[in-house]
Amino acid sequence: MNLVLIGCRASGKTAVGRELAGKLNRPLVDTDALIEAAAGRTIPAIIASNGWDHFRELEKKAVAEACAKDHQVIATGGGAVLNVDNVARMRQTGCVVWLKAGVDAIQARLRSGREQLDSRPPLTGSDSVSEVEQILREREPLYIAAAHLTIDTSALDIAQVADFILAKL
Repeated sequence: MNLVLIGCRASGKTAVGRELAGKLNRPLVDTDALIEAAAGRTIPAIIASNGWDHFRELEKKAVAEACAKDHQVIATGGGAVLNVDNVARMRQTGCVVWLKAGVDAIQARLRSGREQLDSRPPLTGSDSVSEVEQILREREPLYIAAAHLTIDTSALDIAQVADFILAKL
């Protein structure tokens, strides 16, 4: 069984994934990295030249590729839950953990440089605070429906989040 991390950008999926992979002695598979490797370009470049629909198709392929193997920690892109096939694959092949974070925590992480802004193309035409609020509002029901387990990462460090997940498993 895989351990699949979902959540909004800057919720800690990749960082927590690295921590969990180390503690579980499993490989970390980051679907955004799979997309960039397959396309030979960064995600912002893919979206700038081919648009969001094309990116979502690449994301669907990356999720399918990641879920085709077993005993991995998989860090997904924030929008992976937008596709019902992705959600079905993730739930069938692993324990899906929603790393939930509030708007303030996400904004603080984005501002602090913990998350690379240049690797995160805008999702809407709004300012960053409004964008995060809108995305969370739209995706929260999808995250809830997809997750087997939820943890609020807002006030926890990476090790605390990983330890909580391991204790629940």
